[in-house]
Amino acid sequence: IYSQRIRNVNLSRILREATTQVFVSGKESEVNANGKSLSQLEQLHTNHRDENTKNHSFVIPYYQNFSADLGSHTGKLKSNSSGMLIATQRELPNDYGVFGVYAGFENADQKVAGQRIEMDGNSYYAGLTYNHSFYEDDLTTYFMNLTTKLDYIERDVTKTYRGYIGSASATAKVFGYGANARVGLSHYLHNDAKITPQIGFNYLGMHNKPFTLNHLGGTREHYLAQSFNFIDAVATIKYETPWQNRFKTAVALGTIFNVYKDAKGTLHLDSNVLNAELDIARLYGVVQGGVSYDLTKDSDISLGYSGIFSSANTIRSHALMFRYAWWW
Repeated sequence: IYSQRIRNVNLSRILREATTQVFVSGKESEVNANGKSLSQLEQLHTNHRDENTKNHSFVIPYYQNFSADLGSHTGKLKSNSSGMLIATQRELPNDYGVFGVYAGFENADQKVAGQRIEMDGNSYYAGLTYNHSFYEDDLTTYFMNLTTKLDYIERDVTKTYRGYIGSASATAKVFGYGANARVGLSHYLHNDAKITPQIGFNYLGMHNKPFTLNHLGGTREHYLAQSFNFIDAVATIKYETPWQNRFKTAVALGTIFNVYKDAKGTLHLDSNVLNAELDIARLYGVVQGGVSYDLTKDSDISLGYSGIFSSANTIRSHALMFRYAWWW
C-alpha cells in the first residue's frame, strides 16, 4: 500500500508533465519585454511547429527506488521498480481540449528485511487523459488537467524462516483505480521563462483479493479481501526556462497532504483474528527537475527526476524517467 501510493503520485506526475499544454494555440496577445507574443512563447516551450499537427505521442521508460520505515516491530520496506508508459493524444476541434489514452507495465522487487519478506511481480495499467486551456489573458494561460487510471497488480509474496530452513509463499492480486485533477495557470515572464502554479487532488483506490501463507507446522496466515481508499490535496509550482530555442530546463516544488484515508486490514492467524489500520504519513514534500532537447521540428527527448519525502515513516522515493515524444 505504501509503495502503491507513491507509485500513483509518480505516474500521475509523469503523465501530467507529458500531456499538459503540448499544442500551440496560435493566438496572438500582448508581447513581453523581449517582443514575443503568447503564441511565440508557447512555441519556445513546446516543440510543436506545425499548427496543422493534431496528434502527440510519447514513450517513457522509468525507474523508481522507494523506502519507508514501517516501525520498530516491522522494519524498513525497500522497493526497486522499472516500467514503460506509452501514450497518444489528439487535439479536439473547436478548442475543446486534448484527449488522450495511455497504457503501461511495471516490474517491482520489494523487501522487508526485518520480516524476511520478499515481494516480486508485475503491474499493468491503462487510463485516459484530458487537458484543456480554457482561458487566455495576455501572457497567461489558465488550464485544467484530468487523469484516470485502472491497474492490475500481481505479487509473489515469500516469507523465509529464521535460519533459512524453509519458506511460505502465496500470490497477492490487487486491482487499483484512481483519478487525479489539477487546475492552474502558466504565466510567461519577461525573460521568456514560464511559471506554473497548480492545485488539485489525487484519489487512489485499491482492492486486494484474499491470499494465504501456509507455514510449516500447519499454521495458516490468511489475509482477507480488503479495500483501501486515499484522497490527497496537492499544490505545486514549476519554473521552466527555454535556452537557445531547443534546450529547456524545469524545476518544481510541491506538497501533498492526505485529507482522507480508509486503510484497515484483517488477518486470520489460525483461530486468531487481528485487525489493524495503516498509519501513513499525512504530509509529503515533492521535488522535481528535468531537461529536454528538441531533436527535430516535431520531436524531442527529455530526462526527468522526481523525489518524494516525508519525515513521518522516513519515506524516501527517487524516480528517474526518459521521454521520447513526437507530433504528427
